[in-house]
Amino acid sequence: MGDDRAITRVEDGVVVIRASALGQCTRALWASLDDIPGAADPDWLIAAAQRGNRYEIAMNAWLKEQGYVIISSQDEVEFWVIPGKLKILGHTDGVVRKPKGKLDYMLEIKSMSPTVFSDWMTNGFKTKTGYAWQLSVYMAATGMPAHYVAVRAHEEANKMSQEAIYQHAFHPDTAIDYRTIKKAPFTEQEIKAKAMAVYKAYKTGEMPPCEDVFPCKWFFLHDEEEDPPDQLPITVAGAEYRDELVEEYMMLKRQAEAVKRRMGDTRLQLMAIGAFETPEYVITISERKGRLSLDKARLAADNPAIDLSKYESRGEPTQALTVKEK
Repeated sequence: MGDDRAITRVEDGVVVIRASALGQCTRALWASLDDIPGAADPDWLIAAAQRGNRYEIAMNAWLKEQGYVIISSQDEVEFWVIPGKLKILGHTDGVVRKPKGKLDYMLEIKSMSPTVFSDWMTNGFKTKTGYAWQLSVYMAATGMPAHYVAVRAHEEANKMSQEAIYQHAFHPDTAIDYRTIKKAPFTEQEIKAKAMAVYKAYKTGEMPPCEDVFPCKWFFLHDEEEDPPDQLPITVAGAEYRDELVEEYMMLKRQAEAVKRRMGDTRLQLMAIGAFETPEYVITISERKGRLSLDKARLAADNPAIDLSKYESRGEPTQALTVKEK
């Protein structure tokens, strides 16, 4: 089921990252944690989440009909990256046992639009990295193999009653893909590395790299493409809403330009004031070292034995603004 809480947040001094959001851009995860307001979720994404909740109920009934034993549902799981400081939190769709089976499997159910389902059947987790990160966290947290169920949702699912959703799920022509996954797409080390990148950025106040993952509520923080491709195939979730997406994109682009300008002006004004505190925030100004510049490859080619550190030069130091909630 859905989670309305922020995708990254601090609870009782612990930094919490939502498992379903770990596949998002690292910069977006940092922005949420740093309380930078993002844009509203697009309508098609909200509709997809609502559709997913309704199909999950129907697919649980379908699994029982197939002889599966539903041992539990909506289990909260947590994966600690730094004990007492940083964890990833999520909710699995439960634990199941296959017909006549003896082993327990962590259950994950996904409903997909026809376009997305087709892509899933062709590429699997290769183009569904968000799903891959989420599943990997769940498998690491539970120590279980996974039973992954994907159903091709009806095109008009959000206009259908729950009873109609049941009928579609049980219809023999409905495409359902279910597979057992014993090896997680991402390792525990990779999970920890991404979570740590978010945590480090939050602690230092330095904006992390941008992976430009779609969709993103913090699109205005993304790096601009230097040479964008002429055309990209529409293969992402939401392709069936492309006209609405174009209108929304242009509206948000105009808003983003205004937000960037205002954020820049506000940052300069705060830095001019200097360090101070409010009842809710602590504002600090720190100095960053200038960037090192050195053509090491050229020097090493000329003289491999040379001490390169003697030839390093550092640019002028800059100041960084950090605003933390008390």
